[in-house]
Amino acid sequence: MKKKVLVLALAVSLVALTALGVTLAYFTDTKTATNTFTMGNVNITLTELKFPGGPGGGTISNVTPGDSITKDPTVTNTGANAAYVRLKVTVTKSSEFDAALPNADLTTLFSGYAPSVWLYKGNTEDTVANTRTYTFWYNGVLAPTAAAAPLFTAVNIPAGITSGQASALSGFQIIVKAEAIQADNFVDNTTGTAMENAFTALGA
Repeated sequence: MKKKVLVLALAVSLVALTALGVTLAYFTDTKTATNTFTMGNVNITLTELKFPGGPGGGTISNVTPGDSITKDPTVTNTGANAAYVRLKVTVTKSSEFDAALPNADLTTLFSGYAPSVWLYKGNTEDTVANTRTYTFWYNGVLAPTAAAAPLFTAVNIPAGITSGQASALSGFQIIVKAEAIQADNFVDNTTGTAMENAFTALGA
């Protein structure tokens, strides 16, 4: 009888140990960190709100020597990131302008130009297309929502040109092109300043 009780007790003990083993577990924990990256952007607008032909461009008729026509190319940063900005102003009929105004400079054709705001970087002539393109860099970084001062405020038709020269210039166009590139992650180095390096990356 005692043996049966002992065997029964051992059996109960083994069941208890087995049950205890089932309920044991390692201490564990899990955490997840999810990082979401939203990309910035560079967006600009180019407006000429005071240009009589309309903010999107247009034709001005019956222009005469001595006229001053309001034109105010203005760049606004509408993107999320700061940007370097440059403007390219292309004037058609460049050979006719050279013949009529052999000693012309920037102030001959454009008035209200602020050299401290827009850095003049020179001009290039395309003899095939008969155009001359002037390049300007905004002097600084244009912050989001900021608008740069207009590149110039008016286009001047010189009073000293002859009727023949005026006839040759008739139909000329002024095309303004704005370009922007992010200002972030460009630095001054042996290659150039941050701005120079940015425009080198932007290309010609």
